[in-house]
Amino acid sequence: VFTTHLAMKAYGAAALAHGHVPAFNPTWALGQPFAGNPNALPYYPGNLLYLVLPFWSAFNAHYVLHWLLAFVGFRALAREVGQSALGATMAALTYAGSGYVLSCLTFYNLIAVSAWLPFVLWGLARCGRRGTLWGGIACGMMLLSGEPVTAALAVALMAVVAVERHG
Repeated sequence: VFTTHLAMKAYGAAALAHGHVPAFNPTWALGQPFAGNPNALPYYPGNLLYLVLPFWSAFNAHYVLHWLLAFVGFRALAREVGQSALGATMAALTYAGSGYVLSCLTFYNLIAVSAWLPFVLWGLARCGRRGTLWGGIACGMMLLSGEPVTAALAVALMAVVAVERHG
């Protein structure tokens, strides 16, 4: 986290405090793209935390809030597919405490994908306009998180849920 994301987020937070998202980061590795770097999450709405909180609080809040989001999203998904309240809570704890999600906590962008994924699946399972709306918003947030490969891997899970619920 400190090697890959900390310096980049500090640069992005400073630039955002001045009212812009830079296209290029001249301070890291003799210069590299910033706005096009998936590790930077330059357009992710969570960056607004850096405008209202001190840097370290916003940086850590990203991880905590996304871990909680993964828990809440998976609990909603489990309830939607017919689990009891206790069963849904246990399923959510299993997902949020799984090796996959805990490993994603080492990457600023991967934890955002794994946090929004249950909401995408919940929207597909829920069906209707509201399900489509919330699933689409969650899918957009997942894509804004900047990790296209992990988001693309989610297509297989989305297909499973869609076929299971809609035939």
